[in-house]
Amino acid sequence: MSTGVPHMSTHTALPAVLLAAVLWLPGAQAASVAAPAAAAQHDTPHMAAHNKQLVDIAFKQWAAGGSGLFDTLLASDVTWTIEGSGPFAGTVHGRDALVDKAVRPLASRLSTPLRPLHWQLWADGAHVIVQWEGAATARDGAPYRNRYAWIMRMRDDKVVEVNAFLDLPHYTDVLQRIPDTAARAGSP
Repeated sequence: MSTGVPHMSTHTALPAVLLAAVLWLPGAQAASVAAPAAAAQHDTPHMAAHNKQLVDIAFKQWAAGGSGLFDTLLASDVTWTIEGSGPFAGTVHGRDALVDKAVRPLASRLSTPLRPLHWQLWADGAHVIVQWEGAATARDGAPYRNRYAWIMRMRDDKVVEVNAFLDLPHYTDVLQRIPDTAARAGSP
């Protein structure tokens, strides 16, 4: 029986959901209503392609063994929100605070660096969405794999705001299962 609603495959549903999330970010409508001329000036296909390319290059370097992804992409005053609930969800202000509170605690519990295995990018003006899967080995020998979606807002070639989605139970499991050490510190 047809409901009259077109069917969306997994490949089209996720981008549609992520795009809808971007469109409903706080301030998205107000900015487009309050300053249409400014939005038209900055919200161009060229800007979207440029921002997408910056993120893609950074992910390629990271996947190939590079480090410094956060130094390359993030503004020093970035606002990073880990969506969800639990002790590790919340908002962090500043790149250094993000590394100290979210990145370093995970990295210190891994015996191999977290690397992106594959990723997919979408861009619209100042927003870039990256959906990616990462893998590493925990210090206890168990694999660590997680899937992420980062909705990023960029300004002047730097990410200034992120809404990050991940499987928090996988992240939490590693942090609770393995004791912290300062020996493996650093950021991707």
